[in-house]
This record gives sequence, structure tokens and C-alpha cells, in this order.
Amino acid sequence: MQGTGMRGTRSSAWPVLLGVGVVAIILGLVVVANIWESLRFVGILIGIALLFSGVVGLALGARRGGTSAAAAVVAVIGGVILLFWPDLTLKALAVIVGLTLIFWGGVQSGLALASSREGRSGMLVSGVLLLLLGVVVVAWPGPTLALITTLVGVAVILGGVAAVVQALLLRRA
Repeated sequence: MQGTGMRGTRSSAWPVLLGVGVVAIILGLVVVANIWESLRFVGILIGIALLFSGVVGLALGARRGGTSAAAAVVAVIGGVILLFWPDLTLKALAVIVGLTLIFWGGVQSGLALASSREGRSGMLVSGVLLLLLGVVVVAWPGPTLALITTLVGVAVILGGVAAVVQALLLRRA
């Protein structure tokens, strides 16, 4: 009996998964085909990602009782700026993201160097990479934004393809 219930769930889920996959593919293609028009949307997504990362960092910092929350505050500030001023020019958007990454990476690197905790090397590497990425974004804002937008579009397309494949496999099961 249990096998029949599971099979019924699979057979009813595949059309929804197929629809989600097709919609994702279409959205990804729209983003890739309209890179510059999609940047405002991507800016909002980056703002949400920075805000989320910062909030998580603040929560973890509060649990640990350390001063690592300072790096998270920088991410929250960058995220809030991107969310509340989405109509900034594309280069200003890149500069805000780049400066946020530079400050975030700098604070995180400094905290890692000052820390005596185990695992600080991972924190240092992460901080240095954030800092370097920020420098690249500030130095070449246009190409960086186009690359980020293209990568987001391709990721959405690939996610859609994976959903379609999974739906078709469920249909056959």
C-alpha cells in the first residue's frame, strides 16, 4: 500500500516540477538576453543576499560572543543600501557592492588576524578573497556587472533544465 501512495505522489508532482523547470529556463533566457535590463533585478537580489549574509553573521556573532559581528554589519548596510535605492546607476551599484566587499573582507581579515581561535585561516582566506573581489568590482564595474548577470541567468537556466530532467524521470517512474 505504501508503494502505491508514493507512486501517486510522484505521478502528480512531475507536471508541477516540469512547469517550474520550463518557467526557470524562460526566465534565465530573458536575463541572459537582456543583461542590462536585468541588472536592477540582480541588484535587488544582491541586496537581499548581502542582507541575509549579514543577518546570519550577526546571529552567529551574537552566539559566539565575539567581535566578528562587525563584518556582518558592513554586509547589512550594503544590502540595505541596494534594497532601498535600486535605481542607482549601474556603476554606482557596482561600486556599492565592491566597496561593501572590500570593507567586509578587510574587517573579516583583520578579525581573523587578531583572533587566536581555531579555524581563523579559513576566515582569513575568505576575507582576503572578498577584499580582492571588491577591488575587481570597483575597478571594472561594467564588465563585472555583465558577468554577474550572465552567470545568474545561466544558473537559472541550468536549474530549470535540472528540474525538467527530474520531472521527466519522475514521469517514467
